[in-house]
Amino acid sequence: MKNITNFCFILFISLIVSCNSENEGENIIENSNENKTKYEVLKGNLKAYLESEAKTDQLEEYIIDNKSCFTIKYPIKMLIPNIFGDTSEKVEAIIENGEEFNLPFLFGGSQDIVYPINIVDKDGTEIELKNADEFDQQFNDCKGIESCTDCKRNCFIFSYPIRVVKDSGDTVIIERNKGLEEFLNSLESDELFKLTYPLGVVILDDFEEKTIENTEELNDLFSNCYN
Repeated sequence: MKNITNFCFILFISLIVSCNSENEGENIIENSNENKTKYEVLKGNLKAYLESEAKTDQLEEYIIDNKSCFTIKYPIKMLIPNIFGDTSEKVEAIIENGEEFNLPFLFGGSQDIVYPINIVDKDGTEIELKNADEFDQQFNDCKGIESCTDCKRNCFIFSYPIRVVKDSGDTVIIERNKGLEEFLNSLESDELFKLTYPLGVVILDDFEEKTIENTEELNDLFSNCYN
């Protein structure tokens, strides 16, 4: 009797595993226009996010690149985190030289140049930059990065890794922006996917960590950021 009970239990577990294995191969995107639209919007938002990451907010990239493209003429004004109080608040500081220019990036939070500023390019030509878009354009032209006339500025970054599940049920772990770009480029034009929640983001204005619970919430964050 005991052997029969064990056999039935094993058979029951086998049936469950078999059903789960079959379900993994089924489409995970519910077949409704509303659902498909939601994930198509997400796909577009992620592509816009990656384009913005590559072509806007190049101030930090300018530092990483060791300022090889052009030289800023000092002094300039910058808005930096208030390291003596609430770091989400910004204070205006006078930056006298290149070493001081690097310092705000050590304290977290976002740093903003107060425009206009003057720069000197590789040819020794002095140029006035009136805003952050002109700064980005000058850097991108120098580095051979394709121009983007309608890029939106990201107001957050993802906390990697993130896990995505394709419509087929296959799972992919993404570790950085490059991996996300490669994943999106590997999809067919009509192929959709789901992100696994919760996932983390960092709001760039004050470096606050935020947890995203679902696709609607992530799409709303993109919408609020870009509009």
